Amino acid sequence: MSEAEELRAWIARTQGLDAAGVAGLVRQVEAEAAALREAASAQVVEEAEEILKDARETAKEILGDARRTAKETERVRKEADRHRKDVFDAERRLAELQGRIVNADETAMLQEAGIYGYRHALHDAIAYRSRLDTLQNEIKALARAGHAVQAATDWTVNGSKREGQKMVRDFSKLMLRAYNAEADYAPCGPCGRTG
Repeated sequence: MSEAEELRAWIARTQGLDAAGVAGLVRQVEAEAAALREAASAQVVEEAEEILKDARETAKEILGDARRTAKETERVRKEADRHRKDVFDAERRLAELQGRIVNADETAMLQEAGIYGYRHALHDAIAYRSRLDTLQNEIKALARAGHAVQAATDWTVNGSKREGQKMVRDFSKLMLRAYNAEADYAPCGPCGRTG
């Protein structure tokens, strides 16, 4: 038995209607059911269209956010590239400047001991220049090692060995400076020039 036939049988039993009345009632129920289905379909379609509209608006917002984010990302990338270039240029400049720096510590220590880098009259002659370079290196090595001047090492001042060592060190520097000054200004062999 179909649903419509079952419905008719049920209505007949419960309402006491004849077949024609049941048929009219069935048609009425079927029409109302069709109207309800149509209304429900329209409501579902309307809800679906509302959901679709909301989804489109959300998609537009997401797309706009994505475009703004892409622009911001590009701007930040360009700025980062510019900063990397600035850092690279600064590091290159620093390396260039560090190459120009002269280590003045050794020069200051040697000058304190009276050892100066001077130009000798025969400095350009290759043999003399080589010999002068060798002698200057020996002098520097002796000054660095503290062997340029021979002095007593067990000297005390006011009973203090430390003060005695300081005094010996100071006098040794003074003696070395005096010797170097004399050597720098001593007349040169046959030409009679100083220095």
